Amino acid sequence: MHSLAWVSVEHPVVYTTETVNSLPVFGEKVLKLAAEAEEGAELHQAFVDSFKDLQRGLLIYVKEYHSKGLSWNPQGKELK
Repeated sequence: MHSLAWVSVEHPVVYTTETVNSLPVFGEKVLKLAAEAEEGAELHQAFVDSFKDLQRGLLIYVKEYHSKGLSWNPQGKELK
């Protein structure tokens, strides 16, 4: 999933923000296809809304806890 790649980029807040900003475009594509199929439009709308909420929550999390990227400890000891 593209939106989970934030763990591997240098600027995760920027990356996650761009992912959230692209949601309307991709969400509209999903809803358009659902409308053309004439079935499951409500289910697809609920999915798009839930996915947007999930991504916004991820952005809040990344901003709060990983604004400068993930911190790794190669020795496996506690960070101080």
